[in-house]
Amino acid sequence: MNNMGKRIKELRRKCDLTQEKLADYLGVTYQSVSKWETGVTFPDLALIVPLSRVLGVSTDELLGAVDDTDGRAELEVAYCEYLKRDDHEASYHMAVEAVRDYPNELKYMEWLATMEYTIAYDAEQENGGSLKDCHEFFEEMMDNSMRHYEYVIDNCSDDLVRNKAIFGMIIDLLYLGRIDEAQWYAETVYSGKRLWDVVKVLTDGIPLRNRDDFKALFE
Repeated sequence: MNNMGKRIKELRRKCDLTQEKLADYLGVTYQSVSKWETGVTFPDLALIVPLSRVLGVSTDELLGAVDDTDGRAELEVAYCEYLKRDDHEASYHMAVEAVRDYPNELKYMEWLATMEYTIAYDAEQENGGSLKDCHEFFEEMMDNSMRHYEYVIDNCSDDLVRNKAIFGMIIDLLYLGRIDEAQWYAETVYSGKRLWDVVKVLTDGIPLRNRDDFKALFE
């Protein structure tokens, strides 16, 4: 459920309105209201003003254009606390919630990508370094991690967050044995050869996969 859908549902209930009654006021079907509340669709722009009037709020409040600093702060504190405890499962779910509630905040998408990699790594380690029993889950998490990192890299204007996503993408690719791609990100997408030198130092001694070893796990 998206933020607007949640707000519509909460405000409708606060006004003691059924979906059918709200639909009647707006001249739409109750199925439309249901789809708004579950995040399947959004109200047409022409309905935003009348919808806000029926629900007794401003259009800014309906659209979520209000300060939510406290909510974000609480979320970020909780996420960091889970990380400190090495509770990766809880950190992952917190990142999922953050992206769901703040889809335009790419810092949270970088969180999610990082936790997807971590969860994939944990799943493999729990199987003694073998992917025989978890390879579909591992592939899904790694694919999601790289897809989310790529989105942040392509769309984020915050250099700190973008560089963290680049570094995360490099670690993903190294772990998958895709060394040439990792080096390309370090030398081309980042800011030059220096990052690749740093990555090599940081990963020294870490058993990263080569292409043949990784492929053999799925045969």
